Amino acid sequence: MSASKPTKHVGPEPLPEQMYAARQLPVRRAVFWSGRFLLLLVAVCILLGIFLMSLYRIPSGEPILRAASNVLPLPAVRVNGRLIGYRAYGSMVDGWTELYQQQGGEDTAGTSLLRDRILHRMIQDVLLEELVREMDVVVQPEDLAIVEQTFLEQYDSEARYEQALYEQFRWTPEEFRLFVVGPLARLRVLDDAVLASEMLQAGPHDVISELHKDVQLQPDQFSELATQVSGSLSASDGGELGLRPISDYPEEVRATLLSAQEGEMTDVFALSDRFVFYRVLEQASVRREQYVNAQEISVAKRDIHDILAERFANASITYYVQL
Repeated sequence: MSASKPTKHVGPEPLPEQMYAARQLPVRRAVFWSGRFLLLLVAVCILLGIFLMSLYRIPSGEPILRAASNVLPLPAVRVNGRLIGYRAYGSMVDGWTELYQQQGGEDTAGTSLLRDRILHRMIQDVLLEELVREMDVVVQPEDLAIVEQTFLEQYDSEARYEQALYEQFRWTPEEFRLFVVGPLARLRVLDDAVLASEMLQAGPHDVISELHKDVQLQPDQFSELATQVSGSLSASDGGELGLRPISDYPEEVRATLLSAQEGEMTDVFALSDRFVFYRVLEQASVRREQYVNAQEISVAKRDIHDILAERFANASITYYVQL
């Protein structure tokens, strides 16, 4: 038999085993030191977190938290999962404290109450922004301009207005818009949306409808019911408004009151801020002007403050700053 031929290898020869170990050594070292560095970084972050959280619990820690909040997103409050930043909270505290001290307030109790109110307002603004999204309401630039104009018109010029903001709050106009004008504009727009919402006004409407049915069954109980349940200022007088010009009544009800018979009761009217119905007691014409004396029963509509009170009661709020 002939001897077997040697096997031929195609390509480079495989590296010896000791060469593989030599090549992997730098990689292993890099992984080793990277892991050590990562562990060190995690430890430093944990210690820094513990240190910062301890600062929240002592009054002397506030200056350090203020400085740290310029570079770190430190929280002041968490509302329904959303954080209110310590930096914004500190700016609010500085501005309102400046105004408070200028007005002669220096006691500790007053300062503590002021901080509570600031936190309340910042939490309220988070809830307002939630409502803006849920109700699909849009706050237009015109809405912001209307609110800002109410402040501007108190001064002779825009320059004097900006100077007053700095003197009173140490704020720029941009900060005043962020902390005051924006929240007020959202509040106004949402109040209009709440008052116009049939769903949110279903409760008050059901109440006035039941009262209307009760009075229809027992007309002689109108005065008693008005005294007991009406939200009108005339409730103490049995709902009676007195003989007055028809122009004193809401525009929505004037034609109905003029055409009604004495003793007749109207349907329920939805006014801008309340539901109401009337019973006509007397009509007269004086100097070509129509006068009407009527009784009314009214139920106030729910407004944005009612909705916010409910939101506060049901909100998940975590305070990081001391109360």
